[in-house]
Amino acid sequence: MNKPSKKDDPLLILAIIIMNALAVTALSLSPVMVGEMVTSHGFSSAEAGYMISLELGAMALATLPAYYWISRVDLVKTIRIAIFVIIIGNLASAAESLSQADFTTLLMIRFLTGLANGSLAVIVLKTVSHLNNVTRGYALHALGEVGLGALGVATLPHLFAATGLYAAYLLMLLLALL
Repeated sequence: MNKPSKKDDPLLILAIIIMNALAVTALSLSPVMVGEMVTSHGFSSAEAGYMISLELGAMALATLPAYYWISRVDLVKTIRIAIFVIIIGNLASAAESLSQADFTTLLMIRFLTGLANGSLAVIVLKTVSHLNNVTRGYALHALGEVGLGALGVATLPHLFAATGLYAAYLLMLLLALL
């Protein structure tokens, strides 16, 4: 009987799903977050759009140097650093949102968090490419994105009514702590 290789370890697959969902939260939750930034925090539509665009741009920007470092670093340590930055970034964003979110401060925090998210996303994609069943790996990778997006769109508006933008950053923080 064939034993599954470590490449197909169910815990690795679960980690891929969770880490990818974490890495792309800004993308997955941006529709509801932009609305909350405008309605509750007094950001203009342009400011809210700029905030999300900058974070997504930082994620994309992080992929460029990854071509250089991805094969030269200890990926486990890099994952830990990225998740640490994501945790600190989401904690700082949650705290800033409770104090009525200064646009410039939140913008800087989200840019740095976006860089960490982009780095994590690259590592997740590299990990998926080494699975025995790459197609299944990418499907599960996408499942994390779509699942988080659907959950966020369904639940965050209700949570925003009680806690404001803080709820989104708290959700991202809790996901990073997994």
